[in-house]
Amino acid sequence: MRCTPHSLAYLLASGLLCALTSGAVAAGAKLAIEVEPLTRWQVAPSEGVEGSARTVAGPHGRALQLSFDFHGTAGYAAVHRSFVRDLPANFELSFFIRGTAPANNLQVKLIDPSGENVWWVSWPDYEFPAQWRRVTIKKRQIQFAWGPSKDHTLRNIAQLELVVNAGRGGGHGTVLFDGLELRALPP
Repeated sequence: MRCTPHSLAYLLASGLLCALTSGAVAAGAKLAIEVEPLTRWQVAPSEGVEGSARTVAGPHGRALQLSFDFHGTAGYAAVHRSFVRDLPANFELSFFIRGTAPANNLQVKLIDPSGENVWWVSWPDYEFPAQWRRVTIKKRQIQFAWGPSKDHTLRNIAQLELVVNAGRGGGHGTVLFDGLELRALPP
């Protein structure tokens, strides 16, 4: 078989996907979590909260914009998408964020295939930066949040969720996410 740039790109991309979903992952292998098409993302506000999502220009192509209005309630606005993955033994999840919103709780949730077990990172009263800032979450920072599983080891996920939960700021605003990626690290 003759190797053309297109076939080489396909082989590299499929090899990366296989590496990220198998147990043997080369450190440094990355998988971008695309924002488009927007139909991959579902908005899930709690009762009494308004939430919407759209794509806008970002530093790495299209960014995901989550707009919310708590209307004085103690609720949340979330966007989530299917993201089925067997995870490498060690990894980091990173993204760029900026927002025009009061300080509220920021949460990143990883949900297993059963939909009942949740792992998360939660930052109370997060000050959303006016300029793009990179956030990196190491596997060791992700904690088991809740669910019936007795085994709290994070091995695979079926959904990724980004949440703004009412904190001290409440109110309304917009938060933008861009450049989401999963990168394998040495064990």
